[in-house]
Amino acid sequence: MRNCVHEKEILYGQLDYVQNQINEINEQLADLDIKKKLKGSIFFKYIKCGKPKCRCISGEKHGPYPHLQWWDGNKIKTKYLNKKNYPIYKQELEKNKLKDKLERKLIFLRKEERKI
Repeated sequence: MRNCVHEKEILYGQLDYVQNQINEINEQLADLDIKKKLKGSIFFKYIKCGKPKCRCISGEKHGPYPHLQWWDGNKIKTKYLNKKNYPIYKQELEKNKLKDKLERKLIFLRKEERKI
C-alpha cells in the first residue's frame, strides 16, 4: 500500500514537471512575435555585375552580399537581402528556427504527458 502511494506521488510530480515545461514553452511561443514565416539559411556570396569595363570581369567579384536560401519543393530558391532587409530577415529567421525547436520540444513533452 505504501509503495503504491509513493509511486502515485512520483507520477504526480513527473506530470506536474512536464505540464510546467509545456506552459513555459507556450509562453515562449506567444512572446516570439514572428512577422514573417521563413525557412532556410543566410549565406554570403560574391557576384559579377556584368558591366563590360568592371573589375569583376577579370575575376575580382563584388561583395560579399547576404542572400537567403531555402527549399521550395524540389528547387533551391535564393533571395538577395539588401542592407535594410538583412538584419530583419536575420532576426526573423532566428525566431522561426527557435519556434520550430520549441514546437518539436512541445510535441515530445505532450507525448510524455500522455505516457504518464
